[in-house]
Amino acid sequence: MKCYIKDYPRPQFVRKEWQNLNGKWNFVFDDNDEGEIKKYFKDFPINKKIIVPFTYESIS
Repeated sequence: MKCYIKDYPRPQFVRKEWQNLNGKWNFVFDDNDEGEIKKYFKDFPINKKIIVPFTYESIS
């Protein structure tokens, strides 16, 4: 079965509830593993921007 959804990563595994997450995202390293304690999920510190599906090393 083929999938004709733009940017769908694995057309051989079609999922009805798929959502494309490509785009600009805020990004921060959490080297001290403090994201949960500081509640990054509520107030995310904007440190860097990345463009998904590329890595943070990529030039945006």
